[in-house]
Amino acid sequence: MFKLSLPPPTDKTAAMSYMLTHLNNGWQVDQAILAEEDRVVIIRFGHDWDPTCMRMDETLYKIAAKVKNFAVIYVVDITKVPDFNKMYELYDPCTVMFFFRNKHIMVDLGTGNNNKINWAMSDGQEFIDIIETVYRDVGPTDAAARVHQRAGWTLELQADMHCDNYASFIARTAKDIELLIDSIPIEENMNDLNKEELTTANDKRKELSDQLVDAMDDGEELLSHLREKLDQIAQVQINSRPNK
Repeated sequence: MFKLSLPPPTDKTAAMSYMLTHLNNGWQVDQAILAEEDRVVIIRFGHDWDPTCMRMDETLYKIAAKVKNFAVIYVVDITKVPDFNKMYELYDPCTVMFFFRNKHIMVDLGTGNNNKINWAMSDGQEFIDIIETVYRDVGPTDAAARVHQRAGWTLELQADMHCDNYASFIARTAKDIELLIDSIPIEENMNDLNKEELTTANDKRKELSDQLVDAMDDGEELLSHLREKLDQIAQVQINSRPNK
């Protein structure tokens, strides 16, 4: 495990940079990219004092907690850590790059430069959308993750434990149905299958299909109940705040 440090801010405008995790040498940068297995690694190359970096760092700090389940954010001073300046052509005042499992991820934002983002983004939701797109393209491809993606759930919702369990159950049920379908003899052997066996197989397939539908209904009800409880908690917190 490598140790990361947070340098003190030189002025108030650098406060957002101060709140982000700094990588202070080439080895730390390499380890950050290599060690992360499940999340997208986002690195802002530049200087804490640079105005463009300050605006970008403000956006990164605001979204860091929202994306922590599928992305991790670092900043690197290209003067203190010049190791990657030539490799990644870090000639702009501010450069943001994406990595996943030791691979540099290209992003097409219509600028002609797919290697990096070299301007400050002030819209936090727009940047979250970019991260989600990168994660969906290169992230985990297990059965539950595919259920998340096909259902169109946001990554924040996917991070919920109940949602993940629900997706896993759907994936297992779908696998059972797939195995059942594969077990049905092909057409050339149908004549050897008696009517009773065929009826039983069809009934079993219908039963599994009904289970899948019921599971989806239960999951939607659970998610609706969860949202309702979260709204109640938020309302209690708002009501409990002292009046100024």
